[in-house]
Amino acid sequence: MTDKKASRVQMLERHFNPSNWKNGRSIGYTIEELSTLTDDAIEMLRRGPSLIEIEAPITVVGDLHGQYEDLMRILMIHETKKEKKVLEFTGRKFMFLGDYVDRGLYSLECIALLLNLMLHYPRHVFLIRGNHEMAKINHSYGFLDDLQRRFRKEEDGTRLWMMFNDAFAYFPVAGLIGKKVLCMHGGLSPELKSLDDLRKIRRPIHSVEENSLVADLIWSDPDPGRSIATISSTPRFLRNKTRGLSFTFNNSAVEATHGRLGTVLIVRAHQNKGCVLDIRKDGKFSLLQLSGKRKFREGEDEEEDTRADYKLSEFDEKPTSGSVEKTQKMKTPKEKRPKEKRSKEKKTSKEKSKQLRK
Repeated sequence: MTDKKASRVQMLERHFNPSNWKNGRSIGYTIEELSTLTDDAIEMLRRGPSLIEIEAPITVVGDLHGQYEDLMRILMIHETKKEKKVLEFTGRKFMFLGDYVDRGLYSLECIALLLNLMLHYPRHVFLIRGNHEMAKINHSYGFLDDLQRRFRKEEDGTRLWMMFNDAFAYFPVAGLIGKKVLCMHGGLSPELKSLDDLRKIRRPIHSVEENSLVADLIWSDPDPGRSIATISSTPRFLRNKTRGLSFTFNNSAVEATHGRLGTVLIVRAHQNKGCVLDIRKDGKFSLLQLSGKRKFREGEDEEEDTRADYKLSEFDEKPTSGSVEKTQKMKTPKEKRPKEKRSKEKKTSKEKSKQLRK
C-alpha cells in the first residue's frame, strides 16, 4: 500500500468512526492532507468524462448541504459488515448530484469524505456538480466561513477554499444510467440536443455562466405550474425568475428531450432535501426519504421530523418516461387526542344517553 493510499484509509477510518459522526463531532484535518486530497481529486477528474455513463444497480443521492450524519446513514444502509471501519461497497455504486457544501454544519466533512471515497473507490462513487460547487455561491453560503473558522490562520482557510473550488471546476455535470436515465443537479436546457453535447463539454469550468448548457444543467428547474406553459403541448423554456438565471421547463420539454436522447427518466436534485433513489438492475427503482433532525448553520431554517428515519416507496413497474424530482409525500401519523379531551367527551356521551333514557 502506497503512502497516499494509507493516508486515505486513515482518513476514511476517522470518518467512519461512530463516535464522530453519531455524536456530531467535527473531524480533525491537517492542511497538508486536504491539499493532497484536492490535488489528487483534480488529477483523477481531469482524466474523467463530463458525462458519467454507468450501469445499474446504483444509488442516486440529492442535496446534502453539509448534513454529514445523513450522508453516513445513506452509506451505512448498504454496508454489509457493520463492524468494518471502512465501507466496502460490494458492487453497490453511488452517484451524488451536487450541493455537498453550504448551509449545514459539516460541509468540510461531507466533501472531504466524498472526495476520499471517489479516489478510493473510483468505480463505485461518482460526484456531479451542483450550483453550490461554485465559488461565487459557496463564498456567501457558509463554506468559506467554515474553513476560515476551523483553521487557525484565516488565510489557510481561504487557501483551502480556493483549492476545493479548483477541484469543483473539474466535476462532471451529468450522469447517464443504463443509457436510459439522465441525471443532473438542476435540469434541462434548450441547448441539449444530443448526449454528445454532454460528452463534449470541456473542463475545468470556473464560471458556469460562460457555458449556457452547463448553466442550465446546474441551475434550471421544472415549471412551477403557475403558467400556461406548464400544460402546453409545445416544449417551453421560460426565464427562471426565482433563480435569476437559466430557465424553467415544462412537461413537453421533458418528453421532447427523451425523444432526442433516447432516455426515459430524468433524475434531478436542486429543490429537494434528503432524497435518495435506488435504481435496480432490472430497471425498477425505490425512493428513499430521510427524515429526522437536520443540523444547519445559524441563520438557516432548521428542519425537524420526528417520524421514522426512512421512508421507502417501491415502484414495481419500470419507468416509461418522466422526471423524478420529489419523493411521494409521507403520510403524517394520526395525532393522539389528549386523554383529558377523550374523557370529557365520554362523559358527555353518557349524559346524553341518560337524557335519552329519561
